[in-house]
Amino acid sequence: MAGIFEGVLFCSDYDGTLCAHDPIGTYPRGIPAENMEALQYFMDNGGLFTLCTGRRGRSAPMDIRPNAPIIGLSGTEIYDPATDTVLETFLMDEAWRQITEELMLRPDVVKISIVSDTDAYPFPSDDPAAADFIRTFDGRVCKVMFYFREPRLSPDPVPPEVRKRCAGLVNPLSNGTNAFQITALHAHKGTGVRNLKKRTGSRLLVCAGDWDGDIPMLREADIGYAVANAHDSVKAAADRVTVHAGEGAIARIIRDLEDEIRYPTDAKLSLV
Repeated sequence: MAGIFEGVLFCSDYDGTLCAHDPIGTYPRGIPAENMEALQYFMDNGGLFTLCTGRRGRSAPMDIRPNAPIIGLSGTEIYDPATDTVLETFLMDEAWRQITEELMLRPDVVKISIVSDTDAYPFPSDDPAAADFIRTFDGRVCKVMFYFREPRLSPDPVPPEVRKRCAGLVNPLSNGTNAFQITALHAHKGTGVRNLKKRTGSRLLVCAGDWDGDIPMLREADIGYAVANAHDSVKAAADRVTVHAGEGAIARIIRDLEDEIRYPTDAKLSLV
Protein backbone atom coordinates (compact mmCIF):
# COMPACT_ATOMS: atom_id res chain seq x y z
CA MET A 1 0.00 0.00 0.00
CA ALA A 2 1.35 3.45 -0.94
CA GLY A 3 2.38 5.74 1.91
CA ILE A 4 0.56 8.98 2.58
CA PHE A 5 3.46 11.04 1.15
CA GLU A 6 3.73 9.06 -2.10
CA GLY A 7 4.33 11.50 -4.97
CA VAL A 8 5.69 14.29 -2.73
CA LEU A 9 9.21 15.64 -3.29
CA PHE A 10 10.46 17.78 -0.38
CA CYS A 11 13.58 19.90 -1.05
CA SER A 12 15.10 21.83 1.87
CA ASP A 13 17.94 24.27 2.24
CA TYR A 14 20.37 23.19 4.96
CA ASP A 15 21.83 26.10 6.98
CA GLY A 16 19.14 28.19 8.63
CA THR A 17 16.31 25.92 7.46
CA LEU A 18 16.86 22.23 8.24
CA CYS A 19 19.78 23.05 10.54
CA ALA A 20 19.38 25.82 13.10
CA HIS A 21 21.90 28.62 12.62
CA ASP A 22 21.13 31.26 15.24
CA PRO A 23 23.83 33.92 15.82
CA ILE A 24 21.94 35.20 18.87
CA GLY A 25 22.06 31.80 20.54
CA THR A 26 18.35 31.43 21.29
CA TYR A 27 18.34 27.96 19.75
CA PRO A 28 21.02 25.23 19.86
CA ARG A 29 23.05 24.95 16.66
CA GLY A 30 22.33 21.79 14.68
CA ILE A 31 19.37 19.85 13.34
CA PRO A 32 16.53 19.71 15.87
CA ALA A 33 15.73 16.12 16.87
CA GLU A 34 12.11 16.53 15.76
CA ASN A 35 13.30 17.30 12.23
CA MET A 36 15.29 14.07 12.09
CA GLU A 37 12.34 12.02 13.33
CA ALA A 38 9.83 13.72 11.03
CA LEU A 39 12.02 13.28 7.94
CA GLN A 40 12.47 9.58 8.63
CA TYR A 41 8.70 9.25 9.03
CA PHE A 42 8.19 11.20 5.79
CA MET A 43 10.54 8.92 3.83
CA ASP A 44 9.22 5.75 5.45
CA ASN A 45 5.75 6.76 4.26
CA GLY A 46 6.52 7.25 0.59
CA GLY A 47 7.96 10.78 0.47
CA LEU A 48 11.16 11.77 -1.33
CA PHE A 49 13.44 14.12 0.60
CA THR A 50 16.62 15.88 -0.43
CA LEU A 51 18.84 18.87 0.26
CA CYS A 52 19.14 21.89 -2.00
CA THR A 53 22.39 23.47 -0.87
CA GLY A 54 25.29 25.68 -1.85
CA ARG A 55 27.67 22.85 -1.01
CA ARG A 56 28.89 20.29 -3.51
CA GLY A 57 26.62 17.22 -3.50
CA ARG A 58 29.41 14.90 -2.31
CA SER A 59 30.16 17.32 0.55
CA ALA A 60 26.57 17.79 1.68
CA PRO A 61 25.93 16.98 5.36
CA MET A 62 24.57 13.49 5.83
CA ASP A 63 23.03 13.89 9.30
CA ILE A 64 19.88 12.58 7.64
CA ARG A 65 20.49 10.62 4.44
CA PRO A 66 18.24 11.83 1.60
CA ASN A 67 16.39 9.24 -0.48
CA ALA A 68 16.50 11.44 -3.61
CA PRO A 69 19.42 13.03 -5.50
CA ILE A 70 20.97 16.11 -3.87
CA ILE A 71 20.84 19.51 -5.57
CA GLY A 72 24.27 21.00 -4.94
CA LEU A 73 26.38 24.04 -5.76
CA SER A 74 23.37 26.38 -5.51
CA GLY A 75 21.39 24.46 -8.12
CA THR A 76 24.18 23.93 -10.66
CA GLU A 77 24.62 20.23 -9.86
CA ILE A 78 22.37 17.22 -9.27
CA TYR A 79 24.22 14.44 -7.44
CA ASP A 80 22.97 10.95 -6.62
CA PRO A 81 24.56 9.70 -3.36
CA ALA A 82 23.15 6.21 -3.92
CA THR A 83 25.41 5.71 -6.95
CA ASP A 84 28.00 8.45 -6.21
CA THR A 85 27.19 9.95 -9.60
CA VAL A 86 26.75 13.53 -10.79
CA LEU A 87 23.61 13.36 -12.92
CA GLU A 88 23.56 16.94 -14.24
CA THR A 89 25.87 19.95 -14.20
CA PHE A 90 25.03 23.50 -15.31
CA LEU A 91 28.17 25.37 -16.36
CA MET A 92 28.95 29.04 -16.85
CA ASP A 93 29.89 30.39 -20.26
CA GLU A 94 32.88 32.65 -20.92
CA ALA A 95 31.09 35.68 -19.43
CA TRP A 96 32.28 34.59 -15.96
CA ARG A 97 35.86 35.65 -16.69
CA GLN A 98 35.36 39.37 -17.30
CA ILE A 99 32.65 39.74 -14.67
CA THR A 100 34.80 37.99 -12.05
CA GLU A 101 37.80 40.20 -12.83
CA GLU A 102 35.62 43.28 -12.35
CA LEU A 103 33.74 42.18 -9.24
CA MET A 104 36.79 40.97 -7.33
CA LEU A 105 38.14 44.55 -7.45
CA ARG A 106 35.22 45.83 -5.38
CA PRO A 107 36.53 47.37 -2.13
CA ASP A 108 34.07 45.30 -0.08
CA VAL A 109 35.33 41.98 -1.53
CA VAL A 110 38.26 40.35 0.28
CA LYS A 111 38.39 36.88 -1.29
CA ILE A 112 37.02 34.90 -4.24
CA SER A 113 36.61 31.20 -4.91
CA ILE A 114 36.23 29.80 -8.41
CA VAL A 115 34.23 26.58 -8.15
CA SER A 116 34.53 24.04 -10.95
CA ASP A 117 32.67 20.76 -11.34
CA THR A 118 35.54 19.00 -9.52
CA ASP A 119 37.30 21.48 -7.23
CA ALA A 120 37.43 25.00 -5.77
CA TYR A 121 40.20 27.57 -6.28
CA PRO A 122 40.33 30.34 -3.63
CA PHE A 123 42.33 33.56 -3.98
CA PRO A 124 42.65 36.80 -2.01
CA SER A 125 40.96 39.41 -4.18
CA ASP A 126 44.19 41.42 -4.45
CA ASP A 127 46.36 38.44 -5.44
CA PRO A 128 47.83 39.02 -8.94
CA ALA A 129 47.71 35.27 -9.50
CA ALA A 130 43.91 35.42 -9.39
CA ALA A 131 43.67 37.45 -12.60
CA ASP A 132 46.09 35.10 -14.38
CA PHE A 133 44.08 32.09 -13.25
CA ILE A 134 40.81 33.64 -14.42
CA ARG A 135 42.21 34.32 -17.89
CA THR A 136 43.84 30.91 -18.38
CA PHE A 137 41.76 28.36 -16.44
CA ASP A 138 40.35 25.77 -18.86
CA GLY A 139 38.17 23.86 -16.37
CA ARG A 140 34.37 23.72 -16.20
CA VAL A 141 33.14 26.52 -13.89
CA CYS A 142 29.87 26.10 -11.99
CA LYS A 143 29.96 29.24 -9.85
CA VAL A 144 32.19 31.96 -8.42
CA MET A 145 32.00 33.09 -4.78
CA PHE A 146 32.82 36.64 -3.65
CA TYR A 147 33.41 37.05 0.10
CA PHE A 148 32.66 40.36 1.80
CA ARG A 149 35.21 42.12 3.98
CA GLU A 150 32.41 42.67 6.50
CA PRO A 151 28.98 40.97 6.73
CA ARG A 152 26.43 42.67 4.50
CA LEU A 153 23.44 43.69 6.62
CA SER A 154 21.13 45.15 4.01
CA PRO A 155 17.59 44.68 2.68
CA ASP A 156 19.18 43.39 -0.55
CA PRO A 157 21.73 40.59 0.12
CA VAL A 158 23.34 41.24 -3.29
CA PRO A 159 24.59 44.80 -3.95
CA PRO A 160 22.27 46.46 -6.51
CA GLU A 161 25.18 47.49 -8.72
CA VAL A 162 26.26 43.84 -8.88
CA ARG A 163 22.78 42.78 -9.99
CA LYS A 164 22.88 45.50 -12.67
CA ARG A 165 26.31 44.45 -13.97
CA CYS A 166 25.31 40.78 -14.11
CA ALA A 167 21.92 41.32 -15.77
CA GLY A 168 21.48 39.13 -18.84
CA LEU A 169 24.93 37.54 -18.45
CA VAL A 170 25.10 35.54 -15.22
CA ASN A 171 22.84 34.92 -12.24
CA PRO A 172 23.84 36.80 -9.03
CA LEU A 173 22.58 35.42 -5.72
CA SER A 174 23.41 35.20 -2.03
CA ASN A 175 23.24 32.40 0.52
CA GLY A 176 24.19 34.51 3.54
CA THR A 177 25.53 37.83 4.82
CA ASN A 178 29.19 36.94 4.20
CA ALA A 179 29.24 36.45 0.43
CA PHE A 180 27.47 36.60 -2.90
CA GLN A 181 28.01 34.39 -5.93
CA ILE A 182 27.39 34.12 -9.64
CA THR A 183 26.15 31.10 -11.58
CA ALA A 184 25.11 30.50 -15.18
CA LEU A 185 22.25 32.75 -16.25
CA HIS A 186 19.45 30.24 -15.78
CA ALA A 187 21.15 27.98 -13.22
CA HIS A 188 19.86 28.28 -9.66
CA LYS A 189 18.01 26.27 -7.06
CA GLY A 190 14.78 26.77 -9.01
CA THR A 191 16.10 24.97 -12.09
CA GLY A 192 17.56 22.30 -9.85
CA VAL A 193 14.27 21.44 -8.13
CA ARG A 194 12.34 21.66 -11.42
CA ASN A 195 14.68 19.15 -13.07
CA LEU A 196 14.63 16.86 -10.06
CA LYS A 197 10.83 16.87 -9.96
CA LYS A 198 10.85 15.69 -13.59
CA ARG A 199 13.50 13.05 -12.89
CA THR A 200 11.58 11.58 -9.97
CA GLY A 201 8.11 11.87 -11.54
CA SER A 202 6.85 13.58 -8.39
CA ARG A 203 3.42 15.17 -8.45
CA LEU A 204 3.90 17.70 -5.63
CA LEU A 205 7.07 19.76 -5.05
CA VAL A 206 7.50 21.27 -1.59
CA CYS A 207 10.50 23.51 -0.86
CA ALA A 208 11.75 25.31 2.25
CA GLY A 209 14.41 28.00 2.61
CA ASP A 210 15.63 31.10 4.40
CA TRP A 211 17.85 33.25 2.13
CA ASP A 212 18.08 35.01 -1.22
CA GLY A 213 19.46 31.98 -3.08
CA ASP A 214 16.39 29.97 -2.03
CA ILE A 215 13.87 32.31 -3.68
CA PRO A 216 13.95 30.64 -7.14
CA MET A 217 13.12 27.22 -5.67
CA LEU A 218 10.30 28.62 -3.53
CA ARG A 219 8.79 30.19 -6.65
CA GLU A 220 9.20 26.93 -8.57
CA ALA A 221 7.60 24.86 -5.82
CA ASP A 222 3.96 23.86 -5.73
CA ILE A 223 4.16 24.91 -2.08
CA GLY A 224 7.09 27.08 -0.98
CA TYR A 225 7.82 27.62 2.72
CA ALA A 226 9.98 30.27 4.35
CA VAL A 227 11.12 29.69 7.92
CA ALA A 228 10.35 32.42 10.45
CA ASN A 229 14.03 33.44 10.57
CA ALA A 230 14.16 33.92 6.78
CA HIS A 231 15.13 37.16 5.07
CA ASP A 232 12.10 39.38 4.39
CA SER A 233 12.49 38.92 0.62
CA VAL A 234 12.25 35.15 1.06
CA LYS A 235 9.08 35.44 3.14
CA ALA A 236 7.58 37.63 0.43
CA ALA A 237 8.35 35.00 -2.23
CA ALA A 238 7.01 32.04 -0.22
CA ASP A 239 3.48 30.68 -0.24
CA ARG A 240 3.68 30.11 3.51
CA VAL A 241 5.81 31.08 6.50
CA THR A 242 6.42 28.46 9.18
CA VAL A 243 8.23 28.50 12.53
CA HIS A 244 11.91 29.30 13.20
CA ALA A 245 14.46 26.71 12.05
CA GLY A 246 15.43 26.15 15.67
CA GLU A 247 11.86 25.20 16.53
CA GLY A 248 11.79 22.25 14.16
CA ALA A 249 10.46 23.98 11.04
CA ILE A 250 10.85 20.91 8.82
CA ALA A 251 8.92 18.75 11.28
CA ARG A 252 6.16 21.36 11.39
CA ILE A 253 5.94 21.43 7.58
CA ILE A 254 5.66 17.64 7.44
CA ARG A 255 2.93 17.62 10.10
CA ASP A 256 1.04 20.32 8.22
CA LEU A 257 1.39 18.40 4.94
CA GLU A 258 0.08 15.22 6.50
CA ASP A 259 -2.94 17.01 7.96
CA GLU A 260 -3.69 18.68 4.62
CA ILE A 261 -3.28 15.48 2.60
CA ARG A 262 -5.73 13.75 4.94
CA TYR A 263 -8.13 16.69 5.03
CA PRO A 264 -7.31 18.82 1.93
CA THR A 265 -8.21 22.50 1.88
CA ASP A 266 -5.63 23.53 -0.75
CA ALA A 267 -6.30 22.47 -4.37
CA LYS A 268 -2.58 21.74 -4.79
CA LEU A 269 -2.88 18.86 -2.30
CA SER A 270 -5.24 17.11 -4.71
CA LEU A 271 -2.10 16.31 -6.73
CA VAL A 272 -1.09 13.76 -4.08
